[in-house]
Amino acid sequence: MPPARVVAVVPVFRPDGDVTARIERVLAQVAGVVVVDDGSGASLGPLAAGIEFIAHDRNRGIAAALNTGIARARQLGATHVLTLDQDTMLGDGYVATSLAAFERVVGTRVGATAVDVVNATPSVPTWTSPEGIALAPEAIQSGMLIAVDCLDDAGELDERLFIDSVDREFCHRIRARGWALAIATGTSIEHRIGRLERQRDGSEYEWHEPFRQYYIARNGIVVARRFRREEPEWSKVMLRSTATEAWRIVRNGPRRLKHAIASAAGCVDGLLGRGGRIPRVLERMVR
Repeated sequence: MPPARVVAVVPVFRPDGDVTARIERVLAQVAGVVVVDDGSGASLGPLAAGIEFIAHDRNRGIAAALNTGIARARQLGATHVLTLDQDTMLGDGYVATSLAAFERVVGTRVGATAVDVVNATPSVPTWTSPEGIALAPEAIQSGMLIAVDCLDDAGELDERLFIDSVDREFCHRIRARGWALAIATGTSIEHRIGRLERQRDGSEYEWHEPFRQYYIARNGIVVARRFRREEPEWSKVMLRSTATEAWRIVRNGPRRLKHAIASAAGCVDGLLGRGGRIPRVLERMVR
């Protein structure tokens, strides 16, 4: 087996001023980094050798940005692609530990590994492989290390989803094709997921802007329906949780009417199987 060559792909959209420093830290663990600006017109200034910058001429969504980066990573000879969000901070030894999960398996066909600990919260494995590798049904894409062989077989990210559930759909698709998603035990990242808001009862929950809620509702339904034959029980749970989450945010969120409009439109478009960017008229209504 040839030695692994890992190239990181980092989509950015209106990044903060510290993004270049975070990306340069990633470079210490990989053979190269491909940064893809998804139509925000970002300029990162001078970049260290080994970091490439590609700009989309318009906002095409995170799936398209990842696919652009993956295509360039292939050209750079990657055997594995590390996908990261722009705000992610990798723990020390992250890539080496993730690669070890691939190397430990004999009979299990690992297509990708996922982070173990996010913001000091550990993962909970669903299964364990015969080799003792922790396995999961799905994971966030930030920190995912994907074998190019898996991409060749299962395909890349679904651009019609645009944003939200892109990682979930990919995980279930590779598993449907016989690949396993392994948890790289011992890895950690710091990563922002939504925004914490306080509910009426005093508890906190993760909150997203109303336009994002459209994608969350729509894509949750689309993905649940897509895998209803392979995973009928999971599909039912996913549909219920999508509806419950939408109602909770509408009931508790600071922008309740806009969340209600976005959630309702997302549910309708999900049932109709629509994809792509949020309709412009709707986006203006809920911004």
